[in-house]
Amino acid sequence: METSERTSAARQIYALRHVRNEDKTKYMITELKQDGVWYHGSNVLFSELRTGSTITQWKELAEALSHQPGIQSYDDDGVIGHNGKEKGYLYIIEEAVDIQKDIYKHPETSMDENAEFLIKRPLKVK
Repeated sequence: METSERTSAARQIYALRHVRNEDKTKYMITELKQDGVWYHGSNVLFSELRTGSTITQWKELAEALSHQPGIQSYDDDGVIGHNGKEKGYLYIIEEAVDIQKDIYKHPETSMDENAEFLIKRPLKVK
């Protein structure tokens, strides 16, 4: 099992990530859908997500991040484990997100392809 380690100013996250395929290990690739539902997880209540915030189409990832984990991981099947203990809120982005204009890949992610993005403009949430 391969471990990727990154340190951010807020927390340290270890992401265990791999998919076995004929004796080769390759990273999971999350399918990105233009008309898909976007999520954000937080332990704070608000109605608008600020520019630079993280969003994902992986609902369970947003749920896990809402609990402010210091460590999180996911297995071959995408099942997420974490040590977060905060009360968390799952937000759904309430307006259309244009993949070409409104988001960009998180530059310091320890997650796999298409797992998390940063937003270029404020977005309404519910």
